[in-house]
Amino acid sequence: MNGPGCCVSTDGRTIMRVLPLPSFLRPLAMLSIGSLALCTAVVFLWIRSYRASDSVDRIVREDSLDGSHVMLRITNIFTTHGIIGWTTLSTGGDGPSASYWAGMFGLGMFREHGWQWTTARPPFEEPAASSFLRRLGFRFETVHDDHRSLAWPPWRGRDPGQPPTRWDERQTEWTVPCWFPVALMLIGPAVWLARMLRRRRLRSLRICPVCGYDLRASTTRCPECGTPAQDEHDIPMTAAT
Repeated sequence: MNGPGCCVSTDGRTIMRVLPLPSFLRPLAMLSIGSLALCTAVVFLWIRSYRASDSVDRIVREDSLDGSHVMLRITNIFTTHGIIGWTTLSTGGDGPSASYWAGMFGLGMFREHGWQWTTARPPFEEPAASSFLRRLGFRFETVHDDHRSLAWPPWRGRDPGQPPTRWDERQTEWTVPCWFPVALMLIGPAVWLARMLRRRRLRSLRICPVCGYDLRASTTRCPECGTPAQDEHDIPMTAAT
């Protein structure tokens, strides 16, 4: 049997020569290509952040029919002044005046669910922080304002004996400098490039890249660990007839 990837050896056996997958289909190479693509996108946003602030928001609004429950959740990813950040906001209340206080706190402008993309001029840079990490752009802040009781305004004409509305608000913000994710995403491509260069150097010196055995006297595979000498695998299939 002869065909692509097959040959007949000198002892009469049919050998199937299985070639390895192309280098761009190997897991580490695919991971490196994906990391480079993401790295390019982050670098683009990094440069753009000094001229425009981009923001992606996911808004979820929950309202009861009688107006006694209002909840707003916002997840925000933004870039500005070389900083990339992630913010979550959860605010809302339960009580007879929940819908009223939602309007007073400006929740009425968030009526649509889903994702939103906004672009604006970057704000003025904040004064330099005292902490070294904050000056670099690393920041983590969380604000909790739970179990705040809000009574129904007397001018609304409701029974003053009604229970107050419990209003909760939680906000968390993470920021890192744009160079930080870029550095992390370059680790994979750097490891892949170093391994590829090392493998090519060892094969040019006729040294097994797995165990370091001298392959100058071997033509097919390493006698120590069995690694193919030329990135090929010879697998016996059937005896020739």
